[in-house]
Amino acid sequence: MCALQESIILNRPAMSWTNRSSLPPLTESNDLRQTRRTWNEERSEFNRLKSLALAIGVEEVIVSPDPATPELRGLYIPDWAEDADLAREWGLPERKTRSLDRKSGTVILINYWSIVEQGACHTLAHEIGHHIYDLAEFTSHERSRPVTAVMRGFFPFDAYVHQDCDEICAESFAHYLTGAANKDVARHCESVLRRVPEEHRRKIRMFLSGV
Repeated sequence: MCALQESIILNRPAMSWTNRSSLPPLTESNDLRQTRRTWNEERSEFNRLKSLALAIGVEEVIVSPDPATPELRGLYIPDWAEDADLAREWGLPERKTRSLDRKSGTVILINYWSIVEQGACHTLAHEIGHHIYDLAEFTSHERSRPVTAVMRGFFPFDAYVHQDCDEICAESFAHYLTGAANKDVARHCESVLRRVPEEHRRKIRMFLSGV
């Protein structure tokens, strides 16, 4: 896991965006063709993750090809009606913005170029992790509790996710949902899932079993 990942938490702890500002610039010669190939390789699993997100209450998952703020890799918005102004940071077409404005729900935005660094599946799974943390309905006290040494040990070289339990949870599910979690991370995810409503927990289990 790369230490570049950043998620900035605003007002509601689940809202985050992920930073990729120190990546090299994208050019036709060094990235575009490889990026297209990588997307083709990941597309099937990305679509499975997208289907999971929609099944557990995310209104839309949108891949933005050219966000106005390209250093943002992923963004989890718990309530679009309250944060619609963020659309301009992602260069969404006006038609899409108007469509979202007519709704009130959870939206996940993914930067098309996030696949360059860590893979779009990992980025999407991280944002789904924020949603799962919301579904678990942790109290404000639980959300604000300090990150333990054990949790920091999950990702010892990614100091940014040590900032709070929400980030630890999101990054844990990024590994858990993509099949990259070690036993400690998997155990942590299982403890969170026990607090998720049964209907959503069942869908997550089905996803993990490949159904």
